[in-house]
Amino acid sequence: MIGGEHGTGKSSAARIISSIVDPSPAPLRSMPRDTEAWAISASGSWVVTIDNVSRIPVWWSDALCKVVTGDGWIRRQLYTDSSLVVLSFKRAVILTSIDTGALRGDLGDRLLLVELEPIPKSDRRTEAELDVAATSLRPKLFGALLDVLAATLLELPNIVLKGLPRMADFAQVLAAMDKALPEVTSGQALNLYLGQGERIAEVVVEGDPVAEALRTLVETENAWCGTFGELLERIKPIDNTKGWPRSAQMLSGRIKRLKPALEIMGVTIDIPKTRSSRGRIITVSAGCDARAGDSNSGNASLASRESLNGLAE
Repeated sequence: MIGGEHGTGKSSAARIISSIVDPSPAPLRSMPRDTEAWAISASGSWVVTIDNVSRIPVWWSDALCKVVTGDGWIRRQLYTDSSLVVLSFKRAVILTSIDTGALRGDLGDRLLLVELEPIPKSDRRTEAELDVAATSLRPKLFGALLDVLAATLLELPNIVLKGLPRMADFAQVLAAMDKALPEVTSGQALNLYLGQGERIAEVVVEGDPVAEALRTLVETENAWCGTFGELLERIKPIDNTKGWPRSAQMLSGRIKRLKPALEIMGVTIDIPKTRSSRGRIITVSAGCDARAGDSNSGNASLASRESLNGLAE
């Protein structure tokens, strides 16, 4: 996800990056209207670049999660009774956005965040100038990318990580790249990826009213115990907040999805496997904020800013 305010060159950057490996007469596309449009668009390109994303609805968030690990779309073929049309695909995706609004945690785990800096007026270039420069550099960039890929694949079988994050295979690839090409990554590729977790968790929590309500709850009471139904009544807003869960079951599913991000932000939720006579008694308490005292995350965030500044230059 390439972010940044107006005038940071998000669209141009996305177009140039995607054209290195997947040149297309339509490199930038609009957000799909439904699952069918998304499946057709994704299956027809190796890199799918969606420009100016202003929101990510639930169905598309789920589709984005699946497209990077492998997805399929099945429909009955027209004018037949039983013949099927099957599209199977796994793709790289680039999103550009100033603000996507609420972000779900499972999608956040699959994102690489790049925040571009504003381009000074003296450094701006026309589309024609950028196209000439990109076209002349593309063979060298593609060749360099293949060199990185070959070195990483050679080292990948030797990589053993003790603690694997959710995107385990991708973490191993980054660790292999760090070991194979320390002069390229400064040994920080994996740390940069892991270090962005706190930024994503903050976006996830701030974009969800239930997460914000739970954070407010532990700030006022430090710890709370009860059933999901009792919790729903305890944190229910006065007004009719859009998207608020209407039942204890819906709240349970919402909390399970938010739990990893909340724990990073210092809210611990214990959901026991057994039920009492009242029901399942959960505990919401103030835990340790992962952002405080984590030197690795701090170093990763600092390295991330330095890397992004280098890319911008």
